[in-house]
This record gives sequence, structure tokens and C-alpha cells, in this order.
Amino acid sequence: MKIHLQHIVLTLLLSLGTLLIKAADTVRLYLQTDKEMYVSGDNIAFKCTVIGKNLTSVPILFVDICGENSNIKSQILYPSNQHWEGYLQIPDTLETGVYLFRTYIGNENGQVTVQTKLLPVFNRFGNNENNENKKISNRYKNFEFPAYKPVSSLDFQVATNKKSYGANAPIQLSLTSKNKYHGISGISLLVSKNINLTANHGSQGNSVDFDVYNPNEQVKIYNQLFIRGKAIDSQTQQPVTNTTLLLSSPDSIPQINYTYSDSLGEFKFLLERLFGVHDLIIQTMDKSRKIDIEVYPIMLPPPTIIPYYIDDDWQKSDEVKLATDRATLYKAYTKQQEEKHKNESKDKIPFYGITERRVIPARFVELIDFNEIAWEILPFVKYKIDKDETSLYIWSPVYKEYYNNPFVLVDGIPVFNNADINVLNSEKISWIDIQPQIRCYGDLLLNSVLSIQTHNADFSDIQLPRNAVRFTSNLFSEQYTPESQPFFKDVLLWQPYIDSSSNSTIEIKASYEKGTYNVIAEYIDTTGKVIQSSTQIEIE
Repeated sequence: MKIHLQHIVLTLLLSLGTLLIKAADTVRLYLQTDKEMYVSGDNIAFKCTVIGKNLTSVPILFVDICGENSNIKSQILYPSNQHWEGYLQIPDTLETGVYLFRTYIGNENGQVTVQTKLLPVFNRFGNNENNENKKISNRYKNFEFPAYKPVSSLDFQVATNKKSYGANAPIQLSLTSKNKYHGISGISLLVSKNINLTANHGSQGNSVDFDVYNPNEQVKIYNQLFIRGKAIDSQTQQPVTNTTLLLSSPDSIPQINYTYSDSLGEFKFLLERLFGVHDLIIQTMDKSRKIDIEVYPIMLPPPTIIPYYIDDDWQKSDEVKLATDRATLYKAYTKQQEEKHKNESKDKIPFYGITERRVIPARFVELIDFNEIAWEILPFVKYKIDKDETSLYIWSPVYKEYYNNPFVLVDGIPVFNNADINVLNSEKISWIDIQPQIRCYGDLLLNSVLSIQTHNADFSDIQLPRNAVRFTSNLFSEQYTPESQPFFKDVLLWQPYIDSSSNSTIEIKASYEKGTYNVIAEYIDTTGKVIQSSTQIEIE
């Protein structure tokens, strides 16, 4: 039975265009890309539509491009107009080969619905060592690129005012439809150069059975963004249950998130206000024993193998040489736009509230460690260093008493060993906040707060707390649109969403690059059926 399932997966991956993978609850994803072949450094323009579910219940789309056992580039998108659209940039260093482009969502039970597509990529610097090694292995076979055939539709049609055009000439496109409503996510319109590589001549090789896409069943993808992991007792290697874990990120405005481990020692943090590339620290509040913290990957695991290579005839073809030259010219004549990351940190206040007791050490005489700082310029703080234990107290002027073991933060990161902060001196500290009040933060009872902000602001001045793990994660990439390509281009138009309930006309310019171009218009009707109309034009 396993062999049959793998054969089905391979057949799906080889099919042209988009692949519809049907989940158990009939939810499907429909994926469109602007091209079928890419060069390193290109942007993959894509549109993904969910069929069979309201987008309000699946707000996040995970997008990535994978190699064998590697996640090369990933992105997380929010929807607009009942679909997701965006760009994923292929690294310039990516080797020649066949890669897996994936889009997926999760439901309320953590089950995943996936849409995948195989994309051949050519390295414009000639880096194809991995592809060459695949050619001589009987585990891989030649990837064939099928020919594109125009599709006609009686109820929905895309047409052009002529069949052939000169370079830079105006092209008039018209959309006509008998239906007044164009489906669940508008019309998509694509005009791109046809790839004239219908049959490769390389050897097919001796293929064996592969599980190209085999997600780990233990990895759950949720319809909201979570970071998940597991707490394990370092000595017994048993799960640590019902222990409190904290998630924090170095920040001048301290914010923490806490959760508890379950009966399997697993935990998860809901990320509501963290966007962009973040330096994150997860730690346990239990410091009485050594606990190892494992952080699960947010994304699905990459495929273990992609059983295809690109043959010599394709690599050395005029089509690929032209595509490589085009990408090189594009890099030279256009400015590269960096991805922008959404930042929603403004208007935040510290989780412990606002305090008027802020001390700035630079205003005083230079002090060599925190012990001297507390003694000389922090009248509400008592810091005592002993051989066995370092104690810390904060005086409450309201209740006329000391709070023992206040909640200590350095750059927004909780620190539980009071001795660790003694390395901080006047040169390292920007300011110190003192909150001489008991604070309730959810289930956490904070016996007053001492918050220290360093000049580096990255928690680099003191050691990582016991039972903690530090890692970097890209939690959200804001979708962006590359600058318009100059005259050397193979995609004349990529318009993923046209909100049109009536006939419409669109005018574009022909490229300076001669050849056959496909004109493809699509929409998905309310039953989930894909309606497509296409034609071809010549640029001479």
C-alpha cells in the first residue's frame, strides 16, 4: 500500500500547472505562479486560493521553497480579497536543480492542507554541482517539462486585438464572460513567455519509489501562529509536565509570554504581536533542576528527497541561456528591493506597567558593578552578595516594607539568578526601572519588578539563564512587490486579482524579447471549479 501512495504523490507533482490536494474535510488550495521556470535571484510571484472554507477561520498562509532536507526560504502571509498573493525571492546562491514550492494552512485541529508545485531553478553563475551528482545516481530521474496548450472556454474568454506584435507595441487584452460574478477570489491574468522545451532527451534513469512529500505527523500547523516545543528533564530524559515556561525577546519595552507544559512535556506560545525577524528566548521558571528545551520548527519539515535532475540538453539550451542573461540584466538595471517586515511595537507599554522610578547611571559617578550601583544610586534597592546566595530586595514606600526576590529583567529577558546581574556597570547600563509594587500578570504573581536596559539592548552583557534556549525566527514577512522590470522581461503581466463583475479591457506593452507568449485568465467559481481561458500571441 505504501508504494501505491508514493506513486500517487509523484504523479501529482509531475502534473502541469497547479495541483489540487484535497484534505479530509474537503478544504483545498489552488496555487498559481507567474512562471514555470526560474533563475536564481528571481522572484516567484504567486496566488493561493482556499476552496471550501471561509478565510476568516484560516488567516495565515505558510509559503516556502524547499530542497532536500532543507527549507530555503519561507514566508507567512495574511489574506486579502479571499486569497493570498505575494512574492518569494529565490536566493542568488541557489544551485541548479528541481525544488518544491509549497503553500499550506492548518485548521483548528492542527491538521494541514497543502498545495505543492515542482519548480526547476537555474543558477545564473553556473553552480550545478548537486545536479551533476544526481545525474549519475540511479535514485533520480530526468525532469520533463510538458508543453503548454491553450484552453478555450465558452462562458469565459480572454482575447487579444491581434495575434502578433512588434517590440514595445501596445497589446490590448479583453475579458468577456456570461457570468456576472467571477468566483471566490476574482480573476487572475497572466501574460508570460512560453517555454519551448517539450521533450528532454536525457536518460530517464532507474527510478525507485520515493515519498516526496511526507510531513512528520508529530508536527502540527495551526490556523494561528504558534511556537511549539518540549521540556525534558536533562537527567532522567523524561518529559517535564506542568512547568511554567516564559517566552521573551530583547526589547526596550519588556514583554513576556508564558505557558505551561502538558502531560507530554510539550508547550506552545501564541504569537499575537511578534512580527518580523526576532531573537527569542524560551526558559523555564523552574531552576531547581536542569531542563532541556527543544523548539519545534514552525514550518512543515522539508521533503527528504526530490527525485529529479535537469539534463544537459535543457541546461545548455538557448532558452535557459536567454533566461540567465535576462536575470543578469535585470539585476544590473534595477534596484533590489529588500523585504519589509511589519513592526507593530509602537504604542506598547511594559507588561509590568509604567513606573516613574527610572534611574539613568550616566548622570552619576561611574560605578564598577551592580553592587555599587544599588548601594550608591538606587535607594529603593538592596543588593547583597554572599558566598552561597545573592539576595535582592525592593523597598515599597507605600507599604513601608521590602519585597523579597523581585522579578528581574535585563533587556526584557527574565533573569532568576541575582548574582548574574553584578557584571553590569555604569558603562553598560542605559537605564533602570524600579516598580515597587506587586503585579499580577495572568497567573504570574510578580513580587515587584527591577528592569535593566543595557546600551547593547540585545541581552549580550550577561550569560543565558539556566534552562533556557535562544534562537532566531522569522515570524512574519510582509508581502512586497518588486519594482517594475525593464524592457527585457518574460512576464508582461501578472495580475493576481481583478475585481470585475463585467467585461473589461487591459492594455500592456510588448517586450523587446521575441517569442511566443501565453495569455492565461482564470477564476474559481462558487462550486470550487477552476474556469480557465487562454490564448497565445507572438512578439516578432
